[in-house]
Amino acid sequence: MRTTERGFTLYYYDAGGIDKIVYFFTENRGIIAGVAKGAKKSKNRFGGNLEPLNEVEIILYEKENSELPIIERVNIISNNFSLFNNLDSFNYLLTIADILIKLTPHNIAQGNLYRLLKAIIEGLKDGMEGEKVFSYFLIWFLRMEGMLPEFEVCSVCGKYRGEFEEFYISSDGSKVFCNNCKTGDSILIPSSFFVFEKLTKTLSPQQCANIEFKNQGEIKKFLIKLLHIYNGEEIKSLKAVQNL
Repeated sequence: MRTTERGFTLYYYDAGGIDKIVYFFTENRGIIAGVAKGAKKSKNRFGGNLEPLNEVEIILYEKENSELPIIERVNIISNNFSLFNNLDSFNYLLTIADILIKLTPHNIAQGNLYRLLKAIIEGLKDGMEGEKVFSYFLIWFLRMEGMLPEFEVCSVCGKYRGEFEEFYISSDGSKVFCNNCKTGDSILIPSSFFVFEKLTKTLSPQQCANIEFKNQGEIKKFLIKLLHIYNGEEIKSLKAVQNL
């Protein structure tokens, strides 16, 4: 059976011989993978159409009981090769691709995440700073996966955050504490994070582009820490962008 999907190329790797395994994030089926036969040949039917982060049309041939479909053709809908010009931004996007592949279920539609990826790619093409785009993705990913606690009220005494200069999160990410109730292993939440968290609820990546967030690097590192806490293990690709 032949099917046609629309999505973004995320990643590929050599499958042995002359083939490649390619991952896509599709509009209707979420993360899918397929075999690109002969893609390692110097002259192949795919050309540069398998490069990451282009928006593409994918034509698949799926056999019953076959582990992976065959990728018959990939046509570029939106060329995003310009993203390669900024190495930092491109590394952030490759890390996002890695997070999507490893932490989201495959072959299940993820409409909100698909629209999020599309929005941040457009934000980068419009000149938005890579670190800010990455933080925007992480905070929305954590929201969509139900991983962000309520940051306004101390989990112990019930007092509101505005009454204290500092607020903390537990080492397992399940509770937040005021300065009086914090435990020894509590993690300090950067004060600038609260502004970022609030504004990203209503603003697009492009709208955030012109807002200067204090200590943007600390916001990013805190979000990476949250992702590690909730994932239960370290995602190696995050090391490449931690200190960009």
